[in-house]
Amino acid sequence: MKEYSWVWVFKRDNISMVSAVFSSLEKADNWVKLNKLTGVLTKMPIDIGGYDWCIQNNAQMLEHYHYQEGIR
Repeated sequence: MKEYSWVWVFKRDNISMVSAVFSSLEKADNWVKLNKLTGVLTKMPIDIGGYDWCIQNNAQMLEHYHYQEGIR
């Protein structure tokens, strides 16, 4: 199986654009908590679409976390 590099992408609720991209879950989590944001933080593979990665790896979804006012 191919190895992928990953980033963490945060998308705020009711906003069409991505709000931020992080190299680690810890950095992303701290930023979301500090800013008390509501949205979804998703671990995304680099150089392949999330849908394609799920199909290739027989996965239902990518790792992700929901936040409500900075609380996971």
